[in-house]
Amino acid sequence: MIELFINIFRRNLKSYSSEDLATINDGNSKAIHTDIKRHHQQHGILIPTRGNKKDIALGISYREKAVQLYLQGKDAVAITRDLQHPLMAVEGYLQTFNLDYS
Repeated sequence: MIELFINIFRRNLKSYSSEDLATINDGNSKAIHTDIKRHHQQHGILIPTRGNKKDIALGISYREKAVQLYLQGKDAVAITRDLQHPLMAVEGYLQTFNLDYS
């Protein structure tokens, strides 16, 4: 599986998160994160992910929080206020899921 990730990075020349790789590979993001970490420990080779390139920790993302708040009935402005996150970013998260944020 690690070879698949390396090939994905080489072809696209960009970093993916464990969640992205799970989607591409129909896998579990925690298992993929564990595989990448194990590969680094065993071989000393760090596979570039968005998490280790941009220092993003595991956890619920702003995107997930924004969608959860939207599903609770909040609009983009209220979500922006609750998350203290830029309105354009929140609107982008909601657009990703084709949600009406107006």
